[in-house]
Amino acid sequence: MISKALGEEVTFTTGPPTGHPPFDAMFAAQAEHNGFYTSTPVPNPDLAALGAKFGTMEQFVETELKKHYQ
Repeated sequence: MISKALGEEVTFTTGPPTGHPPFDAMFAAQAEHNGFYTSTPVPNPDLAALGAKFGTMEQFVETELKKHYQ
């Protein structure tokens, strides 16, 4: 979706090891498991119940991200 909006190939690249094993393990786990809090639905129903408004990833790419890559 981001590739389509930007008209460019998008890849996920991890940073090099920091040399600090606990940090390296944390970053590796995050990359492997696609971030934290993956069991929480998006949008979070508790926040939606409080009236929080959410946009879509497509809206974010078009309104915020795309302008940084033109």
